[in-house]
Amino acid sequence: MGLYNRQEMEAANSGTLCMIEGGHFNVNIRRIKEPSVEFHATTVDTWVVLEGGGTANTGFELKDRKAVPGTGVNQKVTVGDVMFVPSNFNHGFSAVDGVVAWLNIRWDDNYAK
Repeated sequence: MGLYNRQEMEAANSGTLCMIEGGHFNVNIRRIKEPSVEFHATTVDTWVVLEGGGTANTGFELKDRKAVPGTGVNQKVTVGDVMFVPSNFNHGFSAVDGVVAWLNIRWDDNYAK
């Protein structure tokens, strides 16, 4: 595949399109319609918003695998916005405005270990 085709992702009901898989790094397209919560102990993310938007949140506390309201930083994002998310940091979207899709460039911070 390799090319971002939102119609194909929609038809396949797929939230992730893997473009490059390199073991300690990968590049993919993520596309979601619902809020999400993520945590990676050793993986750094860089997000470039390609479609839609929502409220990205980082550094929040978790309780029962859900973000605790009033914790962390919330930021409205839209097409063209770029986010850097360090490893060992809660992150995700607390709100999605219909849909949000982003180019997700990821690498492990323990690559040399």
